[in-house]
Amino acid sequence: MYRIRELPVLQDEAHRAIAYAAEYSDPPWHKDYFRERQYQFTRLGINAVILAVRLRKATGMPETRLTGHDEWSAVSVFRKVWRRERALRAAEATRNREWNQVVIPDGMSNQ
Repeated sequence: MYRIRELPVLQDEAHRAIAYAAEYSDPPWHKDYFRERQYQFTRLGINAVILAVRLRKATGMPETRLTGHDEWSAVSVFRKVWRRERALRAAEATRNREWNQVVIPDGMSNQ
């Protein structure tokens, strides 16, 4: 029940993240905005599908078509976007980590 009640909260968080990306996105293509939007709604979609599968299993209902394994099923598209975005975000985090390293000049570390 908690997970179901959590969906609107996750949706609000997604909308805030998307609004933030829109505020600082560069025209004319707004690439960061569209990437953030796709990532956030993919997260919501994955959570919704997982909940649907669990609820159907718990209530004895038949399986949903959303989890089909063909190329155009919702889950397949979500997985592609999720993998792409996670790889891009991991690369960005690695790149940003190099910028955020604190460099202590020689002779200052012993004080």
